[in-house]
Amino acid sequence: MHRAVQQALTDKLLSDVCCTHVFVSTLQGPPGTGKTSTIIQFVSLLLQHIGHTGKPILACAQSNVAVDNLYEGLCSKGVSSV
Repeated sequence: MHRAVQQALTDKLLSDVCCTHVFVSTLQGPPGTGKTSTIIQFVSLLLQHIGHTGKPILACAQSNVAVDNLYEGLCSKGVSSV
């Protein structure tokens, strides 16, 4: 995914989150389109923007490999994950 598209999507998701108390979003697409890196960037920016309030963020994926990739990516950004 081009960096500009990824940034536009992240900006849109952040603006939606900041306007509500509960936010649910899905991100889907074919393999290799940058879904995992977009989610990692989004969660990192979300935590920077709203701070670590102690409220959980649930991120899930269709396969165990995708969850592992998401976990590893979040840990590499310094986001504590379970």
